[in-house]
Amino acid sequence: MAVVEEFLSVDEVATMPLEELIEFIQQKSKNRFSDPEGVAQALKKLLGRLID
Repeated sequence: MAVVEEFLSVDEVATMPLEELIEFIQQKSKNRFSDPEGVAQALKKLLGRLID
């Protein structure tokens, strides 16, 4: 939900560096994801499909 609330557009999230998105996910989830990199990659993949 934080992704929707904090970013202005899908493009902004889809084009941000992976490491930055991983840090954002870790911070907002309070490190609850066991694989934040996998979550970030899946999110970028999904959003990439939406903007294509």
